[in-house]
Amino acid sequence: MFTTIRPGGDDKRGDEEGLESTNKILRYLSTHLSRRTNQTDSLEDVFNRLWQGSSPLLLARDAEFKRNMQEKPPEVIIPGSIDSLVEGLFKKKTDD
Repeated sequence: MFTTIRPGGDDKRGDEEGLESTNKILRYLSTHLSRRTNQTDSLEDVFNRLWQGSSPLLLARDAEFKRNMQEKPPEVIIPGSIDSLVEGLFKKKTDD
């Protein structure tokens, strides 16, 4: 899970929400994606995850992926076409 950390906003409530979301990300990284040998190893793993997640190449790739997902319309399967599709799979080819 790579997540960018953005500031919450200009008002006090926005700042608190930003801090809460950052704390939630850090808590998830430290409990699920870090070593539990000692505190130094755990903090090193969290720092490395945050460092990797802030890579401009990863951020650009994620933005491109999201754009592509929004541009592609969902595939719609018409119920009548399923029968013809199944028949086409099992139809024997004849040599002419």
